[in-house]
Amino acid sequence: MDLLSSFYLCLRSQNYIMVYTFNPFTNYAPHPWKEVEVTNKPDPRWTSYNLRLTQDNDMCRLLQFDKSKLLNGYPVRISAYANISFQLHSTILRFTIPKINDYTWTPNALKRIDNNIENAIPSYDELRFAIATKSRYIISTFIEIDSVIDPYTSIFAISILLLIITLIALVNEYQFLAAIVDVYRHGSTFTYSKISYAHYLYLSVYIFGFVFSPVLQGQVFALLTKPSYRNIETLQDLYDYNYHVYYDTNIHDNIMDAGLWTTDDDQKYLHRIDDPFSLECFELARHHSSFAFKCELYVSKGLIFPTNYVRFSRKDWALNDRVGQRVLHTTKAGIFNYLKREQLDNKLKRMKAIEKASELENYNLIDESNLIAMSRRRSKDY
Repeated sequence: MDLLSSFYLCLRSQNYIMVYTFNPFTNYAPHPWKEVEVTNKPDPRWTSYNLRLTQDNDMCRLLQFDKSKLLNGYPVRISAYANISFQLHSTILRFTIPKINDYTWTPNALKRIDNNIENAIPSYDELRFAIATKSRYIISTFIEIDSVIDPYTSIFAISILLLIITLIALVNEYQFLAAIVDVYRHGSTFTYSKISYAHYLYLSVYIFGFVFSPVLQGQVFALLTKPSYRNIETLQDLYDYNYHVYYDTNIHDNIMDAGLWTTDDDQKYLHRIDDPFSLECFELARHHSSFAFKCELYVSKGLIFPTNYVRFSRKDWALNDRVGQRVLHTTKAGIFNYLKREQLDNKLKRMKAIEKASELENYNLIDESNLIAMSRRRSKDY
């Protein structure tokens, strides 16, 4: 950048001064700049120009011109890194961006841009994260209790319950209990104290309790006291159910700012992933709900941690604005999303083709003898 904005003044005589400048992109300079013939140029595109400085009102206007206006196929060095660890990725970028490459195709989180050596291209992709977990089947407690009780025990327990209910109804309606107690008193010389209905009801329930074995009672009460399960929707759910959380390194600060995994014992459930898109299952599930259903994945309804990702270039790169405009136009046109969709759709097509091929292997081949037998059978039916 310093070379592009630098001018060198050389005094030729007392009458005029010669101004020299340098264009690294191509052999271009407006009139009245003239190319300087040199014997040794490191690159054919590197060209020096001079201009005779005279007393002219347009001299200041002529000194400044857009050297990147005509690039004439000037090569832009672009870097892209994939399927490597984040630490190595950062090391490569810190090494190549300021020294070797001009622009990187690999997006990075905006908050990680080092403004001292990098410059963000004004094309932002906002990424939001979802929580993908194994689907959990919600089973009612009644169904779980029914699964641990065999049919004979169920019939016997229901019969006793119906008998108790019937006895209670008869006692309340016809006063059978009072009559039985009265008859028993007349036949005995011993005086009984008054017995309430509640005592008999308690005795019936107490006897009913012995019908079930302690093991069966323990299973039933364990199911009744078991907390209800549901699919994971928030970070709080992950923390409450002690899930092991695998996440992109770029959102580690967001995870810690949530204030849930604060102790060392809690942080053993957190696992960073340098390249989260290496898991094809999750990459496909992000765009195709049918694939997520097939893999029995549950994706949370709410999205978390909105993060801006940008592509960036070398600090003070002269072509930053021009390349930024091209990238912005390409992004608005949807070419990036189209290419990514094409890649994902091709993967799904290959998977479907493999499934169809495996299904065809299960079919029995029909030869000529089978066809003849089938035709004879049909002729007999007619």
